[in-house]
Amino acid sequence: MKLDQRSLDYITAVIKTADLVKINNIIIEPGKIRAIDDERTVAIFHEENVPDMPFGSIGINRLDVFGNRIELAKNADNFTVDVEVKDEGTDNPWAKTLTFKGKGIKIEYRCANPKTIQAPKTFSDRESFSIQMNSDAIALIQKGMSAMKADTITIFGTDDGTYFEMADVNGDALTYRFGDVAEDLVEGEATNFSHKYTIKTILPVLKLVNNGEVIITSRGLLKIKPNGLAVYALPNVN
Repeated sequence: MKLDQRSLDYITAVIKTADLVKINNIIIEPGKIRAIDDERTVAIFHEENVPDMPFGSIGINRLDVFGNRIELAKNADNFTVDVEVKDEGTDNPWAKTLTFKGKGIKIEYRCANPKTIQAPKTFSDRESFSIQMNSDAIALIQKGMSAMKADTITIFGTDDGTYFEMADVNGDALTYRFGDVAEDLVEGEATNFSHKYTIKTILPVLKLVNNGEVIITSRGLLKIKPNGLAVYALPNVN
């Protein structure tokens, strides 16, 4: 079958977002996008306005390979994408191969069986707080990581604002107030919270926000929506 331009544009946008947070494997299936990075520190779990793909589901690994191959072919005259569908006519069809075609060029990309990609199947964590991130705070986190020789950062909220703190091995701490009191998304819940993260995990995620909203869930996951997709940075479990 031929892949329509709308579906191709959506797949490409999802892949670009996943690549920004170092995710290498992703599943797009009816009503849902699922993915997690190899270190299990950043995840995508998105269920809003996911368009139905004409072939059912698609598993994409080797995201850099996909990007390179489509870039090579898309500027050719008469560019099209053919899809070979596996298990067509069943309840779970999936795209087995994409073939990028243009005048004088043909490039194949073999997809992954969605069943072989490990990613969260459900997500039920409650959204608890909304905080506002800003570019000054993000720049200070990056500089502070070097100055403090710190690997982790604690983001916490009190009755007078939202802060982050990072400390070196001797306990010397850098503390910075970057925002007003967090907005309580659960009626009656206190606005005090504290969660620790690996800096290298959350920094690429926060850079996508720049000046904007970050949601903190009840278990401390940071949620942002770059390009309209729900991306989560997971807190440290230690």
